[in-house]
Amino acid sequence: MQAWRYYLLRTLARIPLLLVMFTLDIVVFNSYLFPFEGAPFNQVISRIFWTFHIFAYLAFLTVPATSFTAIKNPLTRDFNALLTGLYISKFVGLLLFALGAILLGAMEGINSFSEFGWDIRGSWYLLRAASLISAFILFGLLFYGMIRNRYRFQLRKVSVPIANLPKELDGFVIVQFSDAHLGSISKPEAIRPGIAMINAQNPDLVCFTGDLVNNQAREAIPFVPELSKIESKYGVVSILGNHDYGDYTGWSSLEEKTNNMESLVEVHKDLNWILLQDEVHTLTVDDQEISIIGVQNISGKGRFKNYGDLKKAYSASTAGLKILLTHDPSHWRSEVLDYKDIRLSLSGHTHGMQFGFEFSKSLRWSPVKWVYKEWAGLYQEGEQYLYVNRGFGYLGYPGRVGILPEITRIELKAVSNQ
Repeated sequence: MQAWRYYLLRTLARIPLLLVMFTLDIVVFNSYLFPFEGAPFNQVISRIFWTFHIFAYLAFLTVPATSFTAIKNPLTRDFNALLTGLYISKFVGLLLFALGAILLGAMEGINSFSEFGWDIRGSWYLLRAASLISAFILFGLLFYGMIRNRYRFQLRKVSVPIANLPKELDGFVIVQFSDAHLGSISKPEAIRPGIAMINAQNPDLVCFTGDLVNNQAREAIPFVPELSKIESKYGVVSILGNHDYGDYTGWSSLEEKTNNMESLVEVHKDLNWILLQDEVHTLTVDDQEISIIGVQNISGKGRFKNYGDLKKAYSASTAGLKILLTHDPSHWRSEVLDYKDIRLSLSGHTHGMQFGFEFSKSLRWSPVKWVYKEWAGLYQEGEQYLYVNRGFGYLGYPGRVGILPEITRIELKAVSNQ
């Protein structure tokens, strides 16, 4: 299927949902604004309400179409990101509005059938005000996340204790980043602070854990000069994520899709990155070996395609210390934990859903935790560890709220096995 037809079908498929959203908007409008009819500010509020929603409808319909040209035109990419953010902000606000309207309707129903004739007018106005304020606060947070947090890279430092780690490997530093999603980023200069942060750690090894692009290899080409500036003693090792296979876009033929994958492999060569596809890269550090095992995408969730073969990759590993790069963290529980000598696994994929809060290790939340048990940070089962990176770029919502783009500094520490 040709790409333009694919995106046209995606746009047409959105129309039924758009009609549902329009109906909900009318309900919300009548619930919150119609009762104020005749008030001096009613006409102003009505115009603001419908102007905002018309732009949101346009965003919802045009995002698939603008995606077709966004790769070629950075301005289109920025416009696409703005429309996506606008629609998501509007959608979340609408949910709060709708919940408030449902509660108000329920309260009216209870009042009309109550034998006691409860006077809930005060509660009506209080609930209306509370839901409106909540919706505007959430919209403000989402808008702030777009403007301020897209490229606000955060360094996180962790130490991973490894039993009987050779002294030569004690203090070995790995810098991990993941989910660059270069197709979402408007200009290469935007990632320059992130590259500088990586290099500032003086890493022994840099690991990239998948989703370099959104859909097509050519998204990465403008970023090759910046990404090539990454420096580490033992180079950069990379794997593929679910978005790197081109499964979420239209292709005129299977050959075109295959050529795209070959182009992505060439991009890795241009970057001088070591791409592992069910393969092992062995490092020798002061006569001590580390097996870096890299698998293609493997998911414990049925909705994602599995391309990788851990058994094949593992069979080629010979070093005592084995570190696995696997894009999807659900792979850890579904298979990796059975390989007891894989001491550390590095994943990404979740982005921390780009929304949530993290006040401490025990006080944190993101909607993605309802989907992934391991969704961000360091996890342990026995002597095996998993680190889930929160992502370098963004996808869908062009921003981040509470979950910032991450660069991870991982230091291996020797501990005795008692």
